[in-house]
Amino acid sequence: KVVLLDGKSQRKNAAPGSSRINIALIGARLHANSALLPSLKKFRKKINLSWLAAANGYKAKHAADKYGFGKCVSDYKEILKDPSVDCVLISTRHNLHAEMAIDCLNAGKHVFLEKPLAMNEDELKKVVEARSAHPDKVFMVGFNRRFAPLTLMAKDLLKDPGNMVINCRVNAGFVPKDSWVHDSGEGGGRVVGEVCHFVDLIQGLSNSLPSVVFAENTSQDGEDNLVITIKMKNGSVATILYSSQGDRLLPRERVEVFSKKSVCVIDNFKSLFFAGEGKVKKKKSFSLDRGFDNELRALFDAISSGGQAPVDFNEYIYTTLVTFKITESLRTGMPQRIEWPAE
Repeated sequence: KVVLLDGKSQRKNAAPGSSRINIALIGARLHANSALLPSLKKFRKKINLSWLAAANGYKAKHAADKYGFGKCVSDYKEILKDPSVDCVLISTRHNLHAEMAIDCLNAGKHVFLEKPLAMNEDELKKVVEARSAHPDKVFMVGFNRRFAPLTLMAKDLLKDPGNMVINCRVNAGFVPKDSWVHDSGEGGGRVVGEVCHFVDLIQGLSNSLPSVVFAENTSQDGEDNLVITIKMKNGSVATILYSSQGDRLLPRERVEVFSKKSVCVIDNFKSLFFAGEGKVKKKKSFSLDRGFDNELRALFDAISSGGQAPVDFNEYIYTTLVTFKITESLRTGMPQRIEWPAE
């Protein structure tokens, strides 16, 4: 059932012929409400909020009313029938991502897909096939940290990405064992569902793709407490320390990059410290910025200009494949080569 709302978005939308991008959102869960929807509000001059779809009709109508969508619906496939929809943002539980992304591409839409891209290699291959069939469409995955202001500043300061040593420390926080996040069929586990963020960040900082990954965990914690080592094709090496055992008083994320007699430290995406050739540069912010606004700005600019996606799709393939190989390394106790197409 399609519900027409009170016209809030229509009153703010541009007249026919406007260059604004017609946006549809699938999913009105926690992440959409805490990150995506507040960020979308900042782009009223660029976009029209046309449709919102959520399986729970009450949640769909509540979020659509609050943020000013023109229509809401419980079946996302109704959105795909509307030729005026330019771009679909997908923010559902992880097991639905690949299928929905493929459906949106096949319907001729630009796609913004919250991570992960896929839950397994079979899904990944199907998404890659659909993407290859629609190369004219912008396709982004929600790896926002590479777009964070402090990440961009770090890349500018470090300049030459070759031969870097990168460490990402993540005070991930405890997630109950019965949470959907741990469910292999729904959330895919913490590596596929969250560690992917830091794999992508390492790729963004090093300007390289991974070649080998090795992971070890504590004896009883599965994917909750890990140390991961990644070798990059350009010679850089990175570690991800991911733990659920810490106290929340410790800031959640810290990134350290060592490169050619310089070092750059990003502390929880609120402060940056850089030292190189005896000179120091510092940047502090009162608010945490993990890059959501910059990420959406890059998406909308690419669609409006008819240009290329801000991130090469090949990087998404490798990020996703690395997460699968991390779980394989945990299972076998052996390093895993990262190769695409996968053998």
